[in-house]
Amino acid sequence: MNSYSIRLTNLFLFLFFCLILHRFDALNARENKGGVTYSMDEFKKSKFEELNLQFFPNKKNDNDTEISSEELTDISSEKINYKRVFLASYPRSGNHWVRFLIEEATHIATSSLYKDGTKEGNVEYPHMHEPFPWGGYCVEHGYEGDCRYPNEDETIVIKSHYPLFENKNKSGALKPYEHTIRVVRHPIDAFYSNYVLGNLFSKKHSQEEIAASTSFDFFELKRQIDRWKRFQLYWNEQHSVVTIRYEDIFLEPHYYLRLILDLIQYQATDADIERAILKYPPKGEFMKHIRHYSQENLKLIDDELGPLMQQFNYTIDGVGL
Repeated sequence: MNSYSIRLTNLFLFLFFCLILHRFDALNARENKGGVTYSMDEFKKSKFEELNLQFFPNKKNDNDTEISSEELTDISSEKINYKRVFLASYPRSGNHWVRFLIEEATHIATSSLYKDGTKEGNVEYPHMHEPFPWGGYCVEHGYEGDCRYPNEDETIVIKSHYPLFENKNKSGALKPYEHTIRVVRHPIDAFYSNYVLGNLFSKKHSQEEIAASTSFDFFELKRQIDRWKRFQLYWNEQHSVVTIRYEDIFLEPHYYLRLILDLIQYQATDADIERAILKYPPKGEFMKHIRHYSQENLKLIDDELGPLMQQFNYTIDGVGL
């Protein structure tokens, strides 16, 4: 064996040894929750643990299993390393409300993976036709038209329902990110609210029929159950995900808005936060849509989602606080 072959063999053995050590360290880091804890500095970690927020397996950005070679080229060729924070939620779980609060407190525009339109009351907030370079669509200068766009060195907040609606903006959903803030809402409320929104477009039923309904269509309910499960399981397995419940934001909006802004690294005074919450206060109540579900509907949800709901301290008939 010549000297070149020996050096090559030694290099291979060295790399193999390093890989074994890496795997050993990863295994030692595992907790009973079933994964490597998302690592952040001790100050942030203690702050989030105080709120019993959830830290999920840190997967080292291994999204390459889902990205095409063209998308990888696009990501790697970016001249600016945008600091993205995804605001991820199942539809009708409070995403737009949180975006309104962030924008009012900071006057920095948020964005969305989708060129969608938002309607609050009788006011429409259509997103601009072209995405920004970071991969998100904005309402022009924010919802109220008084926001600036993020600077290149600032965090960019991007709404996402990924992995749902992959056909709308797949490559944008998979771009690198700093953190993901997952907002989760009890499926009883999220499913019905999503059903009402969908009917505004499909017009299958009148608003009076929907308001008077006491049972969910089986196939529609099963579709939403499958999608909710798919969404939550996907984000359980991604890196750097912090989960906050809609119900907790509802009960303590000042505290959780401050927490969200700290994670995004946006500056806001207590007066800014107070102004935002006064302008966009919590509305309604928990589990207000349960009357639209039959006992068979509730049993189906419990059978299909019971263990996953427990992860967020939800039961079929309530929210654990």
